[in-house]
Amino acid sequence: MHIVYVTPEFETEKKGGGLASYIANISRVLVQNGHKVTIVVSSEKNNDSIIWDKGIVVERVVNQGIKLPVPFYKIYKSWNLHRRVCKVVRENKADLIQYASYDSVGFFKVKKVPSVVRISSDCVMWRELKFYDTKKEDLNKLCLTDKIEYLSIRNSEYIFGPSKAIGELIEKRVGKRVTVIESPFFIKKIDYNYEIYDKLLQGKKYYLSHSSMSCLKGTHIIAEAIQEVCKEDKSAYFVFAGSDHGIFYKNGKVVSVKDYILEKAGAFADKVIFLGTLSREELYPVIERAYACLMPSRADNMPNTCIEAMALGEIVIGTNGASYEQLIEDKKSGLLIDIDDVKGMVERIQMVNRMNDRQRLELSNNAKEVTKRFAPEKVYQSLINYYDSVVKEWNGK
Repeated sequence: MHIVYVTPEFETEKKGGGLASYIANISRVLVQNGHKVTIVVSSEKNNDSIIWDKGIVVERVVNQGIKLPVPFYKIYKSWNLHRRVCKVVRENKADLIQYASYDSVGFFKVKKVPSVVRISSDCVMWRELKFYDTKKEDLNKLCLTDKIEYLSIRNSEYIFGPSKAIGELIEKRVGKRVTVIESPFFIKKIDYNYEIYDKLLQGKKYYLSHSSMSCLKGTHIIAEAIQEVCKEDKSAYFVFAGSDHGIFYKNGKVVSVKDYILEKAGAFADKVIFLGTLSREELYPVIERAYACLMPSRADNMPNTCIEAMALGEIVIGTNGASYEQLIEDKKSGLLIDIDDVKGMVERIQMVNRMNDRQRLELSNNAKEVTKRFAPEKVYQSLINYYDSVVKEWNGK
């Protein structure tokens, strides 16, 4: 089967997040199982065709020379990607095209080839939940950019995503069924770099946040829990490994997340350590030695950070309703709190602090066991069965 992935980001380009990692992982798995993969990606400066890994062709499409309002620029970008996809399909027959929901890259679709849309996020939630003081009603306020993204999803008969919570929300947004297919995950064998750990964390008991620092990721909840935790446990440190995305307010005010954390830590500011963005080689030793990993996200789409930490045997404190409940059974394979629940975060950290070695080991082993279902061979079979069903149904029309 020849599968074409259309995406706004990939590992060959400057911009790359969870979506880029997903496409890299699933592409490798498909090629290992005898399939052909082509990736068509937006690029800031490259307009060419390259061979990436395992013979995977990456078609890079540049968007330059035109200034448009954001909604229309997204349509323009989708059109440029569409033209390259058409060229790929003409030259190398494709069996299926998969469009990312993010950035409306599937606004234009090749009508002669079966296609699917994979949900990466909900554009309204991801925008509004970055504000500290966002309100529930804000989550239903759609701008033109949102409507374009939802239209690009709605215009597909076949939609899937890794998160049950986000899938259910998208179903309500677009009135179409969303199939849940989880994404593959595996920890690459790498040589650990202990320099950061040895220099800053050796011998310390610390709670770790290794997501980007923002209200969307719930960093403000960790900040507001620091004083209560440190009052009870004078040995505790809080470590942040991620970029500062700022704390936004509806009145236009923006503050540094680092400054907010230090302000909320008060007299315990010396118990806060910022590591910045780390490579995997630097990060894994830090994760493995954390007392717990803190992930109070307001919304997430089956986050790799959580699966990663659980695969390394860490106790994760995540949020119920933000996809973490799909990974964590409370008090069995990790711990759950409600969204924006500072008291819950304090109580769960204190619970971890009071656990004995046997209890910690039990949670650690259960967490590792959960991640086995993301083994590439298992996810591959679910995905290829879905692809086959889409192609079969399409050809039967």
